Amino acid sequence: MALGADPGSSWDRDPIGLFSVHLLLIVACLTTAGGVDTATARLRNAILAAEDRRPTSSAGLRPILEGLQAQDSLTRRIAVRAAGRLEREALLEAITPLLEDPEPAVRAEAVNAVGQSVPGGGGGGAARAYRVLSDRLSGERDAVVRGVIYRTLGRIPLADSISIAAVEHLLIQGSYGPGGETPAVLVEGATHGFASLYRRTATRRPASPDAIERLVELLDQTFPNVVRRHAIAALVATGNADSGALLDALDDPDPEVRRLAVLPARTQENLLGRGRVLRRAWSDPNPAVRYEALQAYARRQLARDGCEPVVRALQDSSPHVSLLAIDVLADCGPVAALTLRAMARAPFDNRTWHGPAHALVALAQIARPMADSILPAFMTHAVWWARMYAARAAHATGNVPVLERLARDSIPNVQQAALIGLHGFRGHAADAVFVKALASGDYQVLITAAQALDSTSEPATAVPALLRTLQRVTAERRETSRDARAAILTTLDHIAGPGQAAALRPYLTDPDPAIAAQAADILTRWSGVEHHAEPRLGRPTLTPTWEELIALEARRPVIVMENGGRIALRLLPFEAPTNTTRFVRMAREGWFEGLTFHRVVPNFVVQGGSPGANEYMGDGPFTRDELGLRSHHRGTVGVSTRGRDTGDGQIFINLVDNLRLDHNYTIFAVVEEGIEVVDGMLEGAVIARVELGGRRP
Repeated sequence: MALGADPGSSWDRDPIGLFSVHLLLIVACLTTAGGVDTATARLRNAILAAEDRRPTSSAGLRPILEGLQAQDSLTRRIAVRAAGRLEREALLEAITPLLEDPEPAVRAEAVNAVGQSVPGGGGGGAARAYRVLSDRLSGERDAVVRGVIYRTLGRIPLADSISIAAVEHLLIQGSYGPGGETPAVLVEGATHGFASLYRRTATRRPASPDAIERLVELLDQTFPNVVRRHAIAALVATGNADSGALLDALDDPDPEVRRLAVLPARTQENLLGRGRVLRRAWSDPNPAVRYEALQAYARRQLARDGCEPVVRALQDSSPHVSLLAIDVLADCGPVAALTLRAMARAPFDNRTWHGPAHALVALAQIARPMADSILPAFMTHAVWWARMYAARAAHATGNVPVLERLARDSIPNVQQAALIGLHGFRGHAADAVFVKALASGDYQVLITAAQALDSTSEPATAVPALLRTLQRVTAERRETSRDARAAILTTLDHIAGPGQAAALRPYLTDPDPAIAAQAADILTRWSGVEHHAEPRLGRPTLTPTWEELIALEARRPVIVMENGGRIALRLLPFEAPTNTTRFVRMAREGWFEGLTFHRVVPNFVVQGGSPGANEYMGDGPFTRDELGLRSHHRGTVGVSTRGRDTGDGQIFINLVDNLRLDHNYTIFAVVEEGIEVVDGMLEGAVIARVELGGRRP
């Protein structure tokens, strides 16, 4: 089913989407009519380029600051968005005047920019952001902008209870709207703000009875789906949900509301009526709800009520639910051993390996001899995923010979799983294996090997190997090597010393500022003399022009899976210019062909696009974050990162509403058709290709 069929997540009802349409129409009209003068076009492109470079000097910031004063609203909007994305409290003064811009779209972007300017742990900047936004409420008449103010107030990192209570009061008021009316965009913003507020503060300050009462009222089915989703998410975040409200929510027609209603059965320790909630959820027609119920049962009920529901779940029609049931059987103890052994011994191929592999790992936790007897069939299997699970099982049983063999496997992910096991059981007795693994070209393997060598008793062997690997990987000149090089430097810091200072000094001018700073810290500690990083930054990446973004917006990419499934995307080039451009470039080059969705986390995300099928191998150089107003609702497509501005071409698709990812991960596309294909993915699902030929009608 297409996402647009869901009125709770329909793009046509999304105020942020409407702002994007407005932006696109302005750009298209100006471009096609020749209405953009050269100076304006040059300034817009300069703003994009400045945002990409993350400038700190006044000269570098000049295009953005100039754009804030531009005559046309489109330029002001992209300029204030760029200022917010720099996440600098010092820019609050420049951003604040645009809260009174004549154009609502500019004001909404300015509100979001205020929130982005204080991303840290509170303090004066957070208090100031709260003041300017709460003051703005009294003069703001546009419902969409007011909604953005409410959601932004909820995420400002205020520290004191009085300020938190003040925000809560404003959100309660906002959820009613002016004159008792509740425009959808207004109440949506308020409920989003509630969810953000309680995720940060519920453990420090309980939600007020008035707020909880209002959230329960907002679960009424007269409100749009998205409002009910945000309201139940906020109620869950309070840690004080009532089973009566949860049972009512389990009758909701929206499966995402029902799924969220099950969460307190797992997260709340003293939930009265937990059993009733779970009994209702077990029979839900949506597998995501049943999956949540099984997780809750395993955590809260299994020890008391036994494994019968888990055994029934083995026959669930959803592979995700049945695989979770296999995992949970490990908590059932030896009584489940024969069942797991039978499942682990079943024949499998590259499409059916998941059940036997999960059964092997579960069996290894409760019946080690049984698991060891099955391991040989796995560790030599042609399906490398099965060999990786064999390494995990061998780790659980302590089967060192199997781990040693798999540490020499041709697939890096298998090696890495075996190295973890060897380190756990043999420690530094296996250092020779870890040193040998430093010859790998896979960054995840290098990270694991470097960490295993930390505190080694044989630094005379390990240090030269680590330095050679650091030099080799640095010579590759790939920004995506940062994590591997950082892990090597950390171990060198602990096991080397001043005698190796000369080898580290060249890294003071490394193109990666993070590596240069780490080298400076190490050299300062070793010598007692202050060292300073002076990174020689590489050439900036080319940012797309507005004409190129218009062409990208017309594309309708389709991710074609090996099993024939098709996932049609709508790109968002005006919200995430550099990341959309990179995705299209990679697709055009055939990058994704034969790669996998290596990470599949039911009720969270699927992630893929790595040539190493892991977190650390991707395309280079890094792309910057392009964090905006759009929320990580089900079906949005984001950019996987490992810290700010570290996009490496890997993508993820949200399986559910993941509001906690907002303002932390870039969204560059939305699934328009084929969300059921995404729901059905299992670990290792293979991408055949990404087609770019189609255009949106």
